[in-house]
Amino acid sequence: MKKGKIKVKSKKIEKLAEFDHNQWLSWVKSCKKKGFLSADYIKKIGGFLIPYKKLPECAKEKDRDFARKEIALIKNLIKNE
Repeated sequence: MKKGKIKVKSKKIEKLAEFDHNQWLSWVKSCKKKGFLSADYIKKIGGFLIPYKKLPECAKEKDRDFARKEIALIKNLIKNE
């Protein structure tokens, strides 16, 4: 295992990635409803305003990468308490 890599079961990564995406989706919908987001931004992200399970694999992998970074941060915070 490379230094800095964190071993976490892929099912946990997947669950966190799905949670993160759904949180983001909820935030975007709320901001859109309130008129906080530009039409250009909505057009840019429109293809991703779907449930996680329906995302293309490349988009899911971005969410997984984010989940891995969150886990690394949390482990680092716990380690340094």
